[in-house]
Amino acid sequence: MAFALKPILATIMVNLVNAFVRNDCPLVFPSISPIRENNRVTQRGPKKTVFDMTNPDLLKVSVKLIFGSKCSGVADEITITVEKSGEDTIHDVKTKIAEAVGGSVSPDDLLLNFGPNDRKVGRQYYGDPTVDEKSIRLKQYSILSWLERFPHWGLSVSLLPPTPPPPGVAIRKAAAIAENKDPDQAVEDARKAGEIPKIKDLAAPWGPKDFVAPKAEDLVSDGYLPAVYPESSSPLIDA
Repeated sequence: MAFALKPILATIMVNLVNAFVRNDCPLVFPSISPIRENNRVTQRGPKKTVFDMTNPDLLKVSVKLIFGSKCSGVADEITITVEKSGEDTIHDVKTKIAEAVGGSVSPDDLLLNFGPNDRKVGRQYYGDPTVDEKSIRLKQYSILSWLERFPHWGLSVSLLPPTPPPPGVAIRKAAAIAENKDPDQAVEDARKAGEIPKIKDLAAPWGPKDFVAPKAEDLVSDGYLPAVYPESSSPLIDA
C-alpha cells in the first residue's frame, strides 16, 4: 500500500511546485510582503499578505489604526508600501498612512508605534519639536529587519496626545482648583510675579524662542531614538 502511494504523492508535489512557479499558489506570510510589479496583492485571511518575491526593493507593511471617533468609517487596518532599504523617513511613513485613510488626518496628527510593546517612533506629542521626522529613517530603528524576523508584529498608528502645558502651568492650575480659585488667573498672576516663565521666554512648542535639540544620548534615553548596536546584533542574525 505504501508503495502505491508514492506515485500519487510525487504527482501532488509536482503539481504544487508547478502552481507556485505559475504564481497560482504564492507563499503567504502575515503583515509584510514585497509588492508585485503589477501592484496586485491578494489577501489570504486576516493580517496576511502575499509574499511573492517578485520585487525585492519594496515592501508592503500592515498598519493597525487606532484613531477612535476622529476617523469613523476608516478600516481598522491598512497596508502601505515602503522601501525595503529603510530609506523612508518617519514623515514619509506618516504621509503614506494619512493618504491611505483618505486625508481625514494629517501626518502631523499621527503617533507611530512599532512592535508588541508599542515602541514610539518619532514625535511623542502634538507639536513635539524634539526630533525632525523628515530626517529620521526607518532603518535607524531596524523596524523592517524586525518585521522580517517577526512579521506579525507590524506597525500601529494613533493620534498624538495634546501638547503638554508649559512649565509650571499644570501645578499652578491644580493648586488654584483645589482652593476654588480661577486657574487661568492664577497662571497669569504667577507669570506677572515671575514665578513661572512667560510664553515669550519659552522655546517651541510653547513660545517663539529657538528650540535647542537634546544630545543624541538624551534622545536615546528619552525614547526618541533607538540605541545603536553593532551589525552582529541584527534581528536577522541568529546568535
